[in-house]
Amino acid sequence: MKELILWIKETYNLTSIPVRIKNEKRWESMDEIIVREPFEGMPQRIALDDKFGVIIYDWDEVSEEIKDAIISRYNDTTKQ
Repeated sequence: MKELILWIKETYNLTSIPVRIKNEKRWESMDEIIVREPFEGMPQRIALDDKFGVIIYDWDEVSEEIKDAIISRYNDTTKQ
């Protein structure tokens, strides 16, 4: 997951936080791998699968194409 967070930052210059999905309403930060920097904009929750997700800031500025690329990148890394 750390690699995905760094890839999101390097590729799209977006701040993101990795999370574990506990249930529909509760998402828990994976503090040990947070890229710490100031957050700007409104956060958006993106479920990568039923257990993990990311919270991405400034999401309103990101296209569906980029969202799909992030999810695809996650799926590629979990298959390895």
